[in-house]
Amino acid sequence: MRKLFSFMHTSLDGGLKKIERNTGKHLYPVYLSAQQEKIIISVTLKIHPMRRTIILTFTFLIFSLGRLTLGQNDLTNRLDHYMKAQADFNNFSGAVLVARNDSIILNNGYGLANREWNLQNTAGTKFSIASNTKQFTAACILRLEEDGKLKLNDTLGKYLPGFEYGDTVTLHMLLTHSSGVQDYFHLKEFDIRPTVITKDSMVAFMKTKLFDFLPGSDLNYSNTNYFLLGLIIEKVSGDSFENYLKEQILKPAGMMNTGIVRYDTILQNRASGYRITPDGTVNAFNEAYRSDLMFGCGSMFSTVEDMYKWDRALNGNSILTEASRKKMYYPYGFSIAQAKNSADPANTMGEVMDPFWYNLGYGVWADSFMTHRRIFSRGGTSGFHSTIYRFIDDNCYVAVLQNNEENPDRIAEALSAIIFGTDFTQPYKHEPYKLNPEILKRYTGIWAGNIYDDKWTIEIFVSDGKLYRRTEGFPDLELIPESETKFYYSDRQDKVFEFVPNEKGEITQAWFIINGIKFRRDRIR
Repeated sequence: MRKLFSFMHTSLDGGLKKIERNTGKHLYPVYLSAQQEKIIISVTLKIHPMRRTIILTFTFLIFSLGRLTLGQNDLTNRLDHYMKAQADFNNFSGAVLVARNDSIILNNGYGLANREWNLQNTAGTKFSIASNTKQFTAACILRLEEDGKLKLNDTLGKYLPGFEYGDTVTLHMLLTHSSGVQDYFHLKEFDIRPTVITKDSMVAFMKTKLFDFLPGSDLNYSNTNYFLLGLIIEKVSGDSFENYLKEQILKPAGMMNTGIVRYDTILQNRASGYRITPDGTVNAFNEAYRSDLMFGCGSMFSTVEDMYKWDRALNGNSILTEASRKKMYYPYGFSIAQAKNSADPANTMGEVMDPFWYNLGYGVWADSFMTHRRIFSRGGTSGFHSTIYRFIDDNCYVAVLQNNEENPDRIAEALSAIIFGTDFTQPYKHEPYKLNPEILKRYTGIWAGNIYDDKWTIEIFVSDGKLYRRTEGFPDLELIPESETKFYYSDRQDKVFEFVPNEKGEITQAWFIINGIKFRRDRIR
């Protein structure tokens, strides 16, 4: 029995593979995702007396694969249309990459990389990634541990002597922001930002500062922790932080478009950073703000494509072992909070740790989003914001790099929700609508419902003929009508209340729409 078909593989961009069907006389190309490839390779076709059955089976298989591809293309189109609307109506400017099942389904730039020259963002545009640098610093430390050059319970004083609690602070505490070392960003001496201070001078200066708390007893985000880790990497490796990062992390991951930001060098495809103000968009460049001096805490630039390469390498075996990766992804904040509560059960200090910090790992956070387990990280600096999501059980990945200071999580959350099948509407331009103020009384009351994984209660009330929302911890905000039942937030956030009358015309339900994603609200009183 001879084989009727054989297959040849060729990798293509975007995670697709071209499999050529060889019938002996002709080659027929078939384009497959990684998941589809597994299906077809598992099928062995041989000569059979019922040749028609073979042909029909093969045709059905290719048709089924085609339907899968169409489904993926439909999702790509929905994501792309959503992003174009965000750029057109909500000031999105940056690049986005979305991947699922090891295949890239969206990889594009939106808005302008340089407004002065009207240059578009692309998938290859380079952005400052700020605190997203910290995960690379953490990986360097773990790599040195794997090589037997340091231990996570080594003390700060072993490498940088002279700190008040240097013999108590461990590398683990630096990695988890539980060291108590003050954040130099919040010190008045750095109100103008470090412009010419050397690394040695920075260390000498920080040695003079008191700790925020006893090491290991609490948690407080401090950029200084990762600045110090960068110095320890240099001391242990005998190399510069930049070169060690390049040789041990970036090169093995294939990240040729990632490095350390320097504003005095020529960097092709570098985006300029901008800030949106009430008077319009302004250039956010600040001569006194040198991101290269942020060192191990926030000095890197990258592209969405390179960040996805990093994800692939980090979650493979080319950078870290599985044991090191588990250390990186573990949510240490829970144990730190428990220790704090045990030490002060009556809460006499009056400060309860924000649950957000419970999920802190090494340079990343580990939590859940819409019940899907997530590893995420964020970064923000002058003119640039970024966020990275990885859904570890769903094999989904979302990267958003922006060259303005808008919140990137509003985009990453919405893209994730769309992937998971959540109902959404395309963003659009909100226009005010004149209505009879008497109508507004129908909508007042207390409204409750979930927003992603959190339950929110909002009061809707009328004041001076206008509708407002009130929620704990935020100032009252006017809701501007755009129809008799739809009202949008007056502060430029893309948030809308759409009230839904029932069969009797009563208003007991509403949709709360955030960046196009719809959440149900019920009037509870």
